[in-house]
Amino acid sequence: MKNVFCSLTIVAFLSVVASCNKEKDKQSSASAIEGNWQFISISAKTQSTVLYKDPDDRTNYMTVTKSDYTSTDNGGTVSFSPSTMTSTGVTYSINATAYTQSYVDGQLDDTDSFPFTFTYPPTNSTSAYKLIGQDSIYSAGQTFVGGQGTSGSTTPSGLKFKIAGNTLTMTGNFLKDTIINYAGEILNQHETVAASLILQKQ
Repeated sequence: MKNVFCSLTIVAFLSVVASCNKEKDKQSSASAIEGNWQFISISAKTQSTVLYKDPDDRTNYMTVTKSDYTSTDNGGTVSFSPSTMTSTGVTYSINATAYTQSYVDGQLDDTDSFPFTFTYPPTNSTSAYKLIGQDSIYSAGQTFVGGQGTSGSTTPSGLKFKIAGNTLTMTGNFLKDTIINYAGEILNQHETVAASLILQKQ
């Protein structure tokens, strides 16, 4: 069961990273953020919790996997209009380590770590956003598919932003809950991401 959980949590990370990249497409204060920005990096702290209850012996299994990283090999640009953001050729790589704790009926059973590496290919996208106050933006949740039969939606999310000189920093917290049918076994997955996105004015 542990190997099943590990493979699913890797997929979870890929899903959430892709989602956060799209969330980044929401921008900051209208006139202040309008224009073209270079994509500098994404940093994230992620956690994926997978729950499974054995229907035969009623044993409860839980695996919690965490990762903390900042992207490298970043590229691409982001352009803001008053209500939409367009990203062109946005790409990055992640080379980090994921740490897993496995529990059986609430008792720690095993710990593990494994490499978490991923390259987000150059991608173009456009998304709408709404300015909230002077330091936040809002966008409805987006549906996305991670693989291995996983699918779901991020909750409607907001991002706070700050501009210092020619640097725009956006931060936000994202959630995704998924029911997974893995080889006939029903698993419940809860994912959280605390992300920070940095852009530089061109």
